[in-house]
Amino acid sequence: MKKILLLSWHPVNKSIMSAGGFHRAYEIVRNAPDYIDISCIDKDPTYFADIISKEKITTYKIPSIIQRLININFIIGKSIEKIYVAIYLVFLISSKYKNYIIYVPFSELMQLSLPAIICKYLNRQRVVFTNLNVNHFFPETIINPYLHQLSDLVITISKSLEEDLKKNGIRAAVINPVGINVTLPKLTNHGTNRYDGIFVGRHTQEKGIFDAIHICKLLNEKTKFKLLCIGDIPDNNKFKIKQLIKQLCQENNIYLEGMVSEEDKYKYFKQSKICLFTSHQEGWGIVPQEALVAGIPVVAYDLGVYQENIAPCPAVYLVEKFDTAKFAGKVAEILEIDSKKTEVNVKKSVEVLKKFSWENIAEKEFRNIIC
Repeated sequence: MKKILLLSWHPVNKSIMSAGGFHRAYEIVRNAPDYIDISCIDKDPTYFADIISKEKITTYKIPSIIQRLININFIIGKSIEKIYVAIYLVFLISSKYKNYIIYVPFSELMQLSLPAIICKYLNRQRVVFTNLNVNHFFPETIINPYLHQLSDLVITISKSLEEDLKKNGIRAAVINPVGINVTLPKLTNHGTNRYDGIFVGRHTQEKGIFDAIHICKLLNEKTKFKLLCIGDIPDNNKFKIKQLIKQLCQENNIYLEGMVSEEDKYKYFKQSKICLFTSHQEGWGIVPQEALVAGIPVVAYDLGVYQENIAPCPAVYLVEKFDTAKFAGKVAEILEIDSKKTEVNVKKSVEVLKKFSWENIAEKEFRNIIC
């Protein structure tokens, strides 16, 4: 049995749906084949507790003094946190996990990739990275490509992301996409259409939250449109988001629900008529697939990666990036389509997605990790 050590970090008090990478790591571990023995080092509280036995999980906490620094100066505090995590992981791995293959499921996070490479040379351990995003933060954007070159293998999740990483000096040898669970939504009862549209994702510029707000404003110029927004709202964006909603007079049309459970996420999908996925950049794009599986159509910006997954789906409508007017027009057009036709298109779309099962994704991931 192959022993693998998974290195993890996640934001404070956020669930696994706050970013697709955390969800992917969780599902890959949950669907690990029998020949894999997984241990994990994760930030407390770990989100792997229900799928990895307690004795195989080591958790770490960020000291309160660093948390206070983050509150005072976000950039300086976060930089110190990353250094602390990296040093802690090096000492812990070297004392307890020398004989393990090191697996970093989101190697764009330098607080994980740096200690993994240090331990590779300290302890002669195999190191495998899965990179899910291009890291644009200085100085990580300079250092991380060198760390990836020193790893034994780099996996990424799409041809589109592979090309973007290559431009930044990172070469991935294996492409293994993101899976989808087409049975999960069946656990949730259907709800009535309380909302016209739903936005799911971290509430940041690159994930398109501000685009979604502007699109809601455009839609409400012609008809009544209620938009539900769920996902992590970073502290440094809360004021800007609320200010924009107020400025556009959308206080009665936009609902900020924040973080919700996986089950509630699907409940909200089912209570909505259409998914507005306004993300500017995606390594894969799991939210549109989840929306389709939950039974609703999707409008999204036309990102290159979608040609590898959702573009063939008849219930997916892609519009030119950043064109909020066209986006709003397409949403309005779809809402006018006969509901039975929409239901047929959604069912056909789910059939397209069935090839991306988590069992297949996990098997391929671990096969490459242990090679």
